Amino acid sequence: MVGPGDRWRYVRGRWQIVDGIDKIIDAQQIACREHGVAFWDTRGRMGGKGAMRDWVYAGLAQWDFVHFTSAGYHRLAAVMYADIMQQFEAYQKNRTEGGAPAANGHPDKDR
Repeated sequence: MVGPGDRWRYVRGRWQIVDGIDKIIDAQQIACREHGVAFWDTRGRMGGKGAMRDWVYAGLAQWDFVHFTSAGYHRLAAVMYADIMQQFEAYQKNRTEGGAPAANGHPDKDR
């Protein structure tokens, strides 16, 4: 599951962080743990709560403080790909060393 990115909103003439994102991320993480699903924390990989401002000023997010620019989407995609490949390589290494059981429940050292 992919969590939401950081976002801000314009209220009474000033920009402020949307606080409800914390609850969404918490709920998603709980659901993922309960169902054995991987969770990728977009906001965390952006730099954490409040990071959207830095992304906007760097030209990686739009001035609505919600959506990314093409460069921002590409950056997130590259980071996500790198994270997935890092986990996949760790999985492969574990299987190669005989640490992971095969689908039938027996160590599969021939693959």
